[in-house]
Amino acid sequence: MAQVITAPPDGDGKTLYMRSTFGVLTSTDSGKHFRWLCEEAIGFTGSWDPPIAATRDKRLFIGLEKGLRVTKGGCDVKVVPELEGELVSDLSVQPDGIHAMVITATAGKPAGLYLENAKGQFVRVGEGPTGYRFDTLDAAPSKPERIYLTGVDYTKKPYGHFFRSDDGGKTLVDTQPKLEKDGTLFLSGIDPKNPDRLYVREIRSEDGFTEILVSDDGGKTFRSTLSRPTALYGFTLAPDGQTLYAVAADAKEGLFRSDDRGEHWKSVLKVGLTCLFANRTSVYGCSNPFQKGGYAIGESKDKGEHFLPLAGFAEVQGPVLCDGGPISACVAPWPKIQANLLPGSDDAGTDVGDAGVDPSPDAAAPAPTAPPSASSSSAASAPPARSGCGCAAGGSPTAPLIPLLGIATLLTISRRKRGSSRVHGGGRSPLG
Repeated sequence: MAQVITAPPDGDGKTLYMRSTFGVLTSTDSGKHFRWLCEEAIGFTGSWDPPIAATRDKRLFIGLEKGLRVTKGGCDVKVVPELEGELVSDLSVQPDGIHAMVITATAGKPAGLYLENAKGQFVRVGEGPTGYRFDTLDAAPSKPERIYLTGVDYTKKPYGHFFRSDDGGKTLVDTQPKLEKDGTLFLSGIDPKNPDRLYVREIRSEDGFTEILVSDDGGKTFRSTLSRPTALYGFTLAPDGQTLYAVAADAKEGLFRSDDRGEHWKSVLKVGLTCLFANRTSVYGCSNPFQKGGYAIGESKDKGEHFLPLAGFAEVQGPVLCDGGPISACVAPWPKIQANLLPGSDDAGTDVGDAGVDPSPDAAAPAPTAPPSASSSSAASAPPARSGCGCAAGGSPTAPLIPLLGIATLLTISRRKRGSSRVHGGGRSPLG
């Protein structure tokens, strides 16, 4: 399964990174073909779904259960020593587009906030209250010292905690927002021009609803502008901050779009997607290529009115190339992975990593729809009446008091915070 799409801030649109359940895929042709960076090369195996973020110079940061890795081009994956042994629950790119920022949720330690400095070193600048786990973070593109985080103390309610810093993370204040119903919060986007305007997804375990919450006062108060009875796994902002998208994995809910900075939403397409990412020209989405009509990555050039497949896993051309040959750590596992990815294989879709939570395992993805040609006499079909879903990158939180279904939803969302909306250089997957 594809889970998160991201790209370097202010890039040319050709370089894309896609996290999957069997490693990280890299593309240099806008998603038409991919190369594979295996888990063994990154430094982990198993069911961990790592948060990822890319800087303007095409460094890719990958968060692990016990550390942070960085690579450029997929070769020479390096350990970040300052984070060794730490559980990296989420990471992002600072507003300059050059340096990364990280939050940790290591057992037995206070949750931490780390910023990369000009020397490429990560400095711990702040920490959370005892017992809290940080889940998501970002900095305001127009005000770098403004940093927002969400976190939870899963041993007690309320679960909805929102943190704000106005001094670059040194001081973190819980704004204690009053919510109509309590739920876990996932930071999903910050307006590129207004540091006080931000977007949060609230996932409620008790009734399964997702609320898109908007704040105009830096997280002190929130109001819901979209409410859906399902998990919204994909969320992204267009670079100008005017157009927002949210999507459900359930095609019956589908894709929603706001053209007025999140104030109003409309259902635009009955499509099931597990992540979203927008740049200046396109909206990209993750789908399940093993479902009927599914694909690994699709693209819309008309603001989500239609999606066309770009690539399935069969278009993965093999391990990333280093010095003219495939990266050595990925050579041995590739044949088995490739056999399981090819359509028509008896094992297609099996043993390619932990697929996490599939909210609708039996639902077939709808056939892709192409936009009408210029010569078509009929206009594009009217948008469906109703629909909804979301993305955070990171490991799964431990929430012993949440019902099992709630845990499953939250684990998936926590890995899909942003779908990723970091095209403006600093700011989202719950699974950006």
